[in-house]
Amino acid sequence: MQNEIISSDGVFLKGNWDGWTNEIEMVKGEESDVYSVALTLAIEQRIEYKFYNGSPANGWNHYIGENFSGECTDEWTNRFFQVHSENIILETACFNSCENCLPSEKVEVTFRVDMQETPVSGEGVFLVGNFNNWGNPLIRLSADGTIYSSEVKLTPGEQIEYRFINGDITEDNISGSCTNSNGDRCMTVPGTNEVLEPVCFNRCVACEPVNPDQVQLTFHLDATHAQYESVQLIHNSEYFQYYDYDNDRVFELTMSLDTGLFYYHVLRDNAWGWDPDNPLHPGGIPSNGAYMNVSDPMISYLLPMNNDMMRENQIQANFAFSAGNQPDINSIKLSINGNEVNNPSQYYNPAKRILLMENPPFLINGENQVTVEYTTPKGAASRTSVFSYQPVKLMMEPMIYRMDHILAWGRVFSLPYPNSVFVDCNGTVYEATVNEQGYFGTDINIQNGQNLVKTAYSETGFNEPVDEMTINADIRHKWWVELETSINGTTAVITAIPHDISFENLELRWRNSENAVDTIAGISGNSPSVSFQIPQSQSVYEIELKAKSTDGQVYYARKMLTTKSNTHFIDVNERAPWMEKMVLYEVEGDYFDWGNYTFQNIGNTFQHMVNLGVNCFRITPFVAGGFISFDHFEISPSTGTMDDLKKMVKTAHQFGLKVFFDIPLSHVASYHPFIHPSFLLKDAAEPFTDFIMWQGNPGESDVVFSPGNGRQCVYTNLDNPYTQEYFTRLMEYWVEVADCDGFRIDCGQESLLRAPGFIKQLHKRLRNIKPELFILNEGDPRDYEGVNFYEFGDAAYSWKLNSEWGNGGEGLPGIYKGVYTVNQLHNLIMAGIPSDNGLIMNYANSGYHDYLHNRYGWEQERAALSLVTTTYGLVNIRAGEEVGAVRSNGMFDFNDPLGYLPLYKRLIKARKELLGNYPAIERITDNIPDNVYVYTSKANGEVMLTAVNFSGSASAISLDLNNGAFEGLGKSQWYNISEEVTTDNTQKETMQISLDGWNASVYALNHINIPTETKPVTFRVNMQNEEVSASGVYINGSFCDWNPDYAIKLTEHITPEHSHYASTIDLPVGEAVAYKFVNGAPDNWSMYENLSGLECAYGFDSNRTLIVPGKESTLEMVCFKNCEPCEPNAIGNPMTGKITVMPNPATGKITISGLAQVDADLSLFNCEGRQVLKITFNQSEAKSIDISCLRSGIYYLTIVSGDNEVRSAKIIKL
Repeated sequence: MQNEIISSDGVFLKGNWDGWTNEIEMVKGEESDVYSVALTLAIEQRIEYKFYNGSPANGWNHYIGENFSGECTDEWTNRFFQVHSENIILETACFNSCENCLPSEKVEVTFRVDMQETPVSGEGVFLVGNFNNWGNPLIRLSADGTIYSSEVKLTPGEQIEYRFINGDITEDNISGSCTNSNGDRCMTVPGTNEVLEPVCFNRCVACEPVNPDQVQLTFHLDATHAQYESVQLIHNSEYFQYYDYDNDRVFELTMSLDTGLFYYHVLRDNAWGWDPDNPLHPGGIPSNGAYMNVSDPMISYLLPMNNDMMRENQIQANFAFSAGNQPDINSIKLSINGNEVNNPSQYYNPAKRILLMENPPFLINGENQVTVEYTTPKGAASRTSVFSYQPVKLMMEPMIYRMDHILAWGRVFSLPYPNSVFVDCNGTVYEATVNEQGYFGTDINIQNGQNLVKTAYSETGFNEPVDEMTINADIRHKWWVELETSINGTTAVITAIPHDISFENLELRWRNSENAVDTIAGISGNSPSVSFQIPQSQSVYEIELKAKSTDGQVYYARKMLTTKSNTHFIDVNERAPWMEKMVLYEVEGDYFDWGNYTFQNIGNTFQHMVNLGVNCFRITPFVAGGFISFDHFEISPSTGTMDDLKKMVKTAHQFGLKVFFDIPLSHVASYHPFIHPSFLLKDAAEPFTDFIMWQGNPGESDVVFSPGNGRQCVYTNLDNPYTQEYFTRLMEYWVEVADCDGFRIDCGQESLLRAPGFIKQLHKRLRNIKPELFILNEGDPRDYEGVNFYEFGDAAYSWKLNSEWGNGGEGLPGIYKGVYTVNQLHNLIMAGIPSDNGLIMNYANSGYHDYLHNRYGWEQERAALSLVTTTYGLVNIRAGEEVGAVRSNGMFDFNDPLGYLPLYKRLIKARKELLGNYPAIERITDNIPDNVYVYTSKANGEVMLTAVNFSGSASAISLDLNNGAFEGLGKSQWYNISEEVTTDNTQKETMQISLDGWNASVYALNHINIPTETKPVTFRVNMQNEEVSASGVYINGSFCDWNPDYAIKLTEHITPEHSHYASTIDLPVGEAVAYKFVNGAPDNWSMYENLSGLECAYGFDSNRTLIVPGKESTLEMVCFKNCEPCEPNAIGNPMTGKITVMPNPATGKITISGLAQVDADLSLFNCEGRQVLKITFNQSEAKSIDISCLRSGIYYLTIVSGDNEVRSAKIIKL
């Protein structure tokens, strides 16, 4: 057996002498790997036999039987010989061969694992790897204290992968740097025998020595009524595995901890979360994880939890203490509502360190208090929990419910259990059957706001209910109004079709959409349809219907009409016109701003996004649970509030940016609140039971989970009407409430493959509200033949272009690894171009992997960017790549320290101005080396050429300028976007291009640059409240690179009403500029206005900001250090009392009240300080004036009495 890895069970022999019935264990020689056994056999018998590496009794996957053909075997691959009359010793045979074993070149490697932190299974500890077929033959490790080891023969230089197994539990999420991309331990076999250093089970490093002063604290998670198969604790980015050794479905992990605060998260089936039995959360927010205040001694858990309810009819306390600080058993005390329990030590299990009392006495209806305490040589531990208890307890989650009917469920604690109990919600009574464990549930109807739910033993017992709780609900209406369109000649008609509501219960109003750039005359009225004449001008129009129900709920439906080229209404499956020039920015969680992924911080980068050239961005899931959500409607508190989200979206729209949310439809977290009661109630948990998918009977089988993403992603049942309604309400909620402009559908391919009908209907519903809404489905269409992704959205992923999943052997990773050719890359790109203008999303960087410049190099990343920005499809920029971000560097330096930003800006600008997202691609191969990819991109009469050298060596190419791929523009001026130089090819026949290794050049044909349109903008500031510096008033900003030497001095302008300072500056249209006014020398930063905390302050530095308009503009005059115009100066003393202006805002007459019984002058000033109205009135309590003739805007009212007392107020004229 010298060339074999020998099974820990040994080597065995079987043969025909007993009909192949019994296995015979062979004995190993003292100083060799020769195994032998002596048998007594019948003379002249033909013997057939085999050797086995491992015991055949243990099953086929735990042994290897010989299976080979040779001169020593028969037709059934059995060895054979004839028994003669004398004793014989057979020649030593090499396992699985007829020949003698050649001298072994293998070395012995001793693997060692330290189990001191992990309770060892009674089955033992094992080693599995690619060297033993991941468990065959079986390698059982021998124990020496807590160290388990085994010698294994391996080939020097071999790359091996392996893991340790404790019983039937395999290491998972091994913490450290010893693993490969698959999470396996890995190493190269050394050239000589070697004894490896022991490593801690499930970690890359050695176990820390046991400190007798550290507290032995056991964490636990009860999965009795859950599907969890794996539980882990995360602390300081290290993973620690829980185990269930006694198969009681309670997972446990014992750790040696120092005293002090210990922060951690718990993963249930890899779903990130908290410890459900620990009420201590950082900031009081469960999604922030949990913490233990470790002390010696302590009570780590006390159940029922404080401020919770009794969930099991028991009291449980977990003790924790150091090795030398054992508790005095007789000191244990347990009190319930002030009543001491006799001899509580009888409920304490020293081996598990748990006090467990079933059916505790002294409980009362309502609030209860339990206290557990004990003493040790080092001191005393005590813990108190206050919880609610009722003989019949309602157990619904205290969340905000979004559906109009939910599961009301709970548990009966008092024995014997009744057959049923009754539930009352808002006066409606329901009967709920009680199961064998005491659980009950029933489907109840709820309404918006607070719902009082009560339970009683009888239908008439609700005057004195056994339990009650308030359920909060925010329910979006179920009804909607579909818009259908038709065009007949020059007349267009839009017709409203109500669903789940009648016209009698609706009030309708037609109008041009508020966001429409151009409007159509005659869009008004309240009838079920509207007709109008189609405008002659070429533009895009949006018509809106506001439908209001009798109970006050509102629904908006919209249709978009384009009169460009082909006049028609935008179809539900048609991409909106703006998508032709969209460039997407991917804001990816903590990579955007390490540990500070907030709506406010995202908003601070809008100026950067606009100047980069992107016009839309998506943010990763901000709801509770993120990508693996447990409440799709609830915003994670660490990200911000709903008001913060709305402000971010509104600000983005002001910057001309569209905002996309990330929504997972395909799956929910393994601890979603709809799942747990389904395990308790089975089919009686409707409507929650079929919200997810089950492998068998609901609650009695395992859940169905994503095969690609693991058990943390529990599949939603998208064919279930309740699930469909839930997600329809969800996505319409985010569109209507937060005004988002689109969605990325996480695992979109899994959703549309499972429920294509529902996804189509959802798409239709969303486009009915926002016809220009964008949908990006995760998934590469090339992986799913026969499925048209673009029937379910606008864009899909080009995973194959740049993904490290699998071996990363395709697309750009394959190119950079040298295992993929340029021909293959071109075919891949062309295969991704859909036939119906769908957008395949291309990217140089994806949030799922580290930046390309970190994986392969800076030049490789820029080459990838050149390709992405000139091929067909949607360009995706991952936040930070444009400024050379490093994955671990935290907040990106948007000042671009490496100087990469200008190239990104030029390529993105050329993409938008010249090509758009639907260019035709034509490859040029004549006289082109195999490692160089050359092609033209053509759209809208423009031609661009891209040449990429996909090798590390320099290459030179020669292009025939008469090539038809240039569309006759070969002999023209060529602008090199990559290098910012122009080449005159008008008199040439060929163009020579030299490319350094991994370099790319992108040219715009028939251009000397990328056109930049500028417009004059006049900035104005009022300094009436300031003492103007002798140095003058300046403006400085991003258009001056914030360089004081380039700051622009403003000119003073004097009018009868006031003086102000102004300057006109030519600025690029569409640019987002930041600026401040300066009272004094611009090199003195203390003279810059401080806008911190004001509404107009934007970004990290609280600057003013402006998106440069497409026409000559004069900005509204503002007051220095203020967002609004200066209030007009008035000389006098403040007038006592307060004046009131009603209504305000106003369109016509306003009434001013609160005036003293004195004569006074009333003056009204516009935002530029000009007086537009003056009235004198005599001793009046109230005065009405008409402002209907004034322009819309902000006005300032000043009232000066005869005694020189002054009052003022701001008025908004609509």
